[in-house]
Amino acid sequence: MSSPELPWRKLVESIKRGNCILLLGPQVSFDPEDSDHLPLTTLLARRLASHEVLAETKDLVNRDDLAHVAQLFKQRSDRYGLEIEVKDFYDAYQNLVTDFHRDLAALPFTLCINTTPDHLFSNALVEAGKKPVRDYYNYQRPRPVIAIQPTAEKPYIYSLYGYYDDADPESLESLVLAEDDLLDFLVKIIKGSPELPPFIRSQFADPNKNFLFVGFGFHSWHHRILLHVLNAHHHSNQSLAVEDKQFFARPDCFQTVVFYSNQHKIKFEHFSWLAFAKELRAAYAPLAKAQIATQQQSADSLPKVFLCYASEDRDQVEQLGQQLLATGIEPWQDKQNLRAGDNWDRQLIHVINQVVDYVVVVQSPAMIRQVEGYFYKEITTALERQKKIASEFRFIVPITLTGNAILPQLHEFHHIPLNGLGGFEQLADAIKADWQQRQKRAVA
Repeated sequence: MSSPELPWRKLVESIKRGNCILLLGPQVSFDPEDSDHLPLTTLLARRLASHEVLAETKDLVNRDDLAHVAQLFKQRSDRYGLEIEVKDFYDAYQNLVTDFHRDLAALPFTLCINTTPDHLFSNALVEAGKKPVRDYYNYQRPRPVIAIQPTAEKPYIYSLYGYYDDADPESLESLVLAEDDLLDFLVKIIKGSPELPPFIRSQFADPNKNFLFVGFGFHSWHHRILLHVLNAHHHSNQSLAVEDKQFFARPDCFQTVVFYSNQHKIKFEHFSWLAFAKELRAAYAPLAKAQIATQQQSADSLPKVFLCYASEDRDQVEQLGQQLLATGIEPWQDKQNLRAGDNWDRQLIHVINQVVDYVVVVQSPAMIRQVEGYFYKEITTALERQKKIASEFRFIVPITLTGNAILPQLHEFHHIPLNGLGGFEQLADAIKADWQQRQKRAVA
């Protein structure tokens, strides 16, 4: 049943701006063939409860509570036995997708926090022609940090409670299954050992972000602790939590709603999962058409940016280029724009001096380490043009990709840390503000 109070316009606007973080709870991971839409976690709990390992136990209180059932199973078998059962269960769902996930995958979310180890949402993204980047938290040991600047076409899917992938032998150990796993997980999150990726923490702490919780299960006590530890409060914009009728039928529902409404600025709505995703997609459709039309407008009306970088950073720079384009800034990169047979030296001088409006120098440890590189010639050419531009306007915009890598020849310029809090927004805002000032000067 749809609620007339659902703030579609606010939600759609936050998604459009890339400020909405999607959090998928265990309630919305279900078998596409199951008309009752029972959560996979419930089906897994029932499967474990029916196992011969628990055949004679009298301690089984709730066959639908995965943490409870998994705890008993592990006590009467061991962690390996539990992992094998979980692996066999999720293997059947590795390649499936639901209409619910398809509808959400059509929206331009850049970051999704998943609380279950299935592939349903990432499968839907791939089906929609996107290239999701998957990562997960392993409470048992540290994991390498992925340098990521997600876009709508390359969204970042982070599995907070672990992840299962048959190709990753360490993934099974990361799964938070039993009650003592959950306690260990919360202790590790609180202590920051292992640490969550800096990008994830910065996104939760960013006051300009808001959240869309779908089937999150706010009645669970550990979610209250988790959101507090992740600093997911004091945000400037309202978040939305969509829960099912079981949540609103709970005797402590009103108390939970009051706490999260006041402490975390979260509005609660009752929706069926399929209806919600379908209506949200429909509400976003007009904006999507307008956005496509905007992107198809004459390239002359958009500020053009030359991206100068070390070849080792190409993948991250391509993601940056997609983000810029989505905000109305046209990137010029050699891979996309240099036609076969062009003389690069001649083309370089022409592009930097006459085609682009800005040169963004993407500084990184890889760039700093190089004694020789073509990007040095690009920077030299850009510095020469900078001399011909009025002092109150920008042309060279240096950014740091990771760490504090700064080239000596750019030391006098203001640098924007891309991996810092709101780094991309600072970059886009700096270019747009300067571009507006240029337009005003041109018509004065």
